[in-house]
Amino acid sequence: REMRLILDYGYSLSKCYRKTAILEFMFLTGLRTGELLALSWEDIHFEASTLTVAHTLNLHGYEANARQLLLPKTAHSYRTISLNERCLEILTHFLTECYDKEFVFVDERGHIYSKNELSHYLKKICFEKLGREDPGRNYHLHMLRHSHISLLVEMNVPIKAIMERVGHSDEKMILQVYSHVTQNMQNDLKAKLNALDF
Repeated sequence: REMRLILDYGYSLSKCYRKTAILEFMFLTGLRTGELLALSWEDIHFEASTLTVAHTLNLHGYEANARQLLLPKTAHSYRTISLNERCLEILTHFLTECYDKEFVFVDERGHIYSKNELSHYLKKICFEKLGREDPGRNYHLHMLRHSHISLLVEMNVPIKAIMERVGHSDEKMILQVYSHVTQNMQNDLKAKLNALDF
C-alpha cells in the first residue's frame, strides 16, 4: 500500500521520526492540519483511548508558533474520536520526548510545526517513493484526511459514523469518496471473478 511505502521511507530517514509520526497520526485520525497542530495534552485521554477536538490553530497570517487558537471550523468539528493502539504509541513517544508542556506536536525546540514544513516534508517523501506530481495527483496534507476517509469506507464504516469522526456536516464530500472507493471495490471484485479458475 502506498501509505506504508511513504511511512516506511520517512521512518528510515534520520531525524525525521517526529514529522513522519505526525503524518501517520493524521492518516489514522483524519484530523485537519489546524486541528492536529492545536492539540494540547489536555485534549488527550489515554485511559479512554480518545482525543477531543476543541480548537484549530490559526494558520492564516500567523506563524504556527504564534499559537493563536480558534474555535473549530464548524459546530460539527467539535468532537471526540477514538484512537487505535498505534495512535497511542505515537502520543506516548511525544509524551516521553516532551519538549512543550502544553502542545503535543512540537519539534525538539518546543516549536509547533508549521503547515508549510509538514507539507514540504510530505511532498519530499512522496516524490521519492511515488514519483513526481501530475495534474491528476497532488501531494498535500489534506490527502491524508482523504485517505483516512477512503480507508473507513473500505472498512464498511457507515457514512454517519465517518461524518462524526471527521467532523463533517455535509455528506457530499463523503459520498464522493464513497462512490470513488466503491467503484474501485467493484473493479477489484470483477477482476477477482474473471480470475476464477474452477
